[in-house]
Amino acid sequence: MSATQILSATATDVVDGRIEMPTGDLDDALQKMQVKRRKNKKDKDPNAPKRAASAYMLWLNENRAAIKDELLTTNPDAKITDVTKRAGELWKELGDEQKAPFQAQSDELRAAYHEAMKAYKPDHAVAKKTKAPKVKYDVDEMPDAPQDWTGPHKMHHLLRKVAGIDGKTVRIQKNFDAAVALANEINAAWTAAVENGDVPSHWKSDVKPCAGITKTSTGYDLRLGPDLVATQEKDAKGGLASWTIGDVPAPAPAHTSVDADEHESPVVHDQKAKTPDAPKKKRGRKPKTQDHASEPATEPDTEPATEPAAEPAKKKVMKVKTKASSKKPMVIVDDCLEIEIERNGEDVTLLLHEDSGNVFATDNLFAPVAKASDDGIQFLKTITQKI
Repeated sequence: MSATQILSATATDVVDGRIEMPTGDLDDALQKMQVKRRKNKKDKDPNAPKRAASAYMLWLNENRAAIKDELLTTNPDAKITDVTKRAGELWKELGDEQKAPFQAQSDELRAAYHEAMKAYKPDHAVAKKTKAPKVKYDVDEMPDAPQDWTGPHKMHHLLRKVAGIDGKTVRIQKNFDAAVALANEINAAWTAAVENGDVPSHWKSDVKPCAGITKTSTGYDLRLGPDLVATQEKDAKGGLASWTIGDVPAPAPAHTSVDADEHESPVVHDQKAKTPDAPKKKRGRKPKTQDHASEPATEPDTEPATEPAAEPAKKKVMKVKTKASSKKPMVIVDDCLEIEIERNGEDVTLLLHEDSGNVFATDNLFAPVAKASDDGIQFLKTITQKI
């Protein structure tokens, strides 16, 4: 019940221009209301004078324990609100003479408070809460390889993103040392899981989950690899350099020309690699065959056929339209802004393409899952992909 409702419901007795009422519930409501207000206030100066307590609060402080014991005797399940309610009833039953000492004490405290406020000077040097500074990413930085690592292999990249211990795709790191520590932590967890025979389903038991780090225009990205691939000039933002764990095959020179069909883009989408080596089976109808087993056997003619054998009818070839074997993504990771939202009770990481307003899942840049506007993010009903 709010303070206004309590006043309307209980303020019925007026004595000498003063309202006589049980103030227990009112005091409780006012305290809750003050707590809510303080959430948006600035830090309070601990040296500021304290406000004077009311006559009711002074009386309650002296009698709270006795009231509680009385309630527990008759009701073992009594709550704090029951104590406050009973205190309000008892305070209302007290006469003016019984309240007078507490009222006089409250008046003295109030006068002292006003005098202290006259001499009080606010301390504006109270420490304010500060947020941790954001780590600034240096796109030109090329750190040396740590122990048991090789690199930097400039203008080379590793393919496929890394899944962390929790199975989620590891986010790009802004600091090289933090990226190295995270890569070592993930591989150490994988080693322990292999030894215990309890490898998570998102990892393979015979392949380490992280092969190294690729530097992009936005940060240091943990990659699975395993081989280094030369980065083309047009894709430089997605593969400025790489560092690998242990020995890897010697990287091809960055200036080596690569055919368009063989080029591997450094922009990865965390999708399972497809193997195009196996030939695709053409779908078609099976030719109808005649069952000769049911026909009676006939003797061959003794005389040779005088008429030439008819040419077999040409089979009709059915043309089947096939989808394109490859499809380019609508955007690249480096042109997107990484955002986090809550969807279906879970935190979801998405990629926002600010120029178009399209929102993509981190593992699929071929079709947007939502549209961003000034009113927020509106998910597309036609998208059935799970995110």
